[in-house]
Amino acid sequence: MLENYDNTKELFLGRALRDRSATIIHHFAFIDNPQKFAYADFAAGFLLSQPLIQRLARMIKARKDKMDFSIDVKHELSKFIWDEDKGPSLIDVPQLCAGSNSEDCVTNFPSKIPDCRPIISKDDIFFAVKTCEQFHKDRVPVVKNTWGKEAQHIEYYSDKEDLTIPTVYLGVPNTERGHCGKLLAILKRAHEHPVISKKPWVVITDDDTILSVSRMQRLLSCYDYTQPVALGERYGYGVSVGVGYDYITGGGG
Repeated sequence: MLENYDNTKELFLGRALRDRSATIIHHFAFIDNPQKFAYADFAAGFLLSQPLIQRLARMIKARKDKMDFSIDVKHELSKFIWDEDKGPSLIDVPQLCAGSNSEDCVTNFPSKIPDCRPIISKDDIFFAVKTCEQFHKDRVPVVKNTWGKEAQHIEYYSDKEDLTIPTVYLGVPNTERGHCGKLLAILKRAHEHPVISKKPWVVITDDDTILSVSRMQRLLSCYDYTQPVALGERYGYGVSVGVGYDYITGGGG
């Protein structure tokens, strides 16, 4: 495969992904035409030529990347390499695959959840849904009519008690920025509540999180609940400049 490429040039090879619309996880980059930018699918692997590696080393040494928040590394790295069109764009290589059965694939990656048996019971999972009064009539009904009705144990935590749902008010007001107070209150309740505290797993979601309860059962069956385990989508703050920390975003659960 590589014999078709000139390794004396700055080359970035991978399986190309493109956004259909601007997204918050990509910082609304290329908002006018997000499909014009291709970024590498890490699951398929990606390749850098040595001249490009040398260029990136110089850029990193100069600490050119000053981004505070790191959300989707594959998009952010591809954008860093592109460097406002001063660096190379990603070259789509069909032989780099993810979830494909093609015999032409040089790389591949399984797209299915591992089969870890026995599958845990619905009774082993408690779902905590974060919401607020603003979304009681539009978001919460969607959850209740879809995956929420598959959950055996579920509570909705809000800034206002609503017996029609019903919601649980934990004494924490809703805020536009930062939801640590509500999250800490949920964790405290999960620890102290006589029923919730006995559940092997607590899944915390937002009121616009979409999930599959059966797939969650399969996923959690691959982990040992007797160990301190935290699962979620990683966000980072300040990590691109050598300081800061990683944290789990609430949106993905």
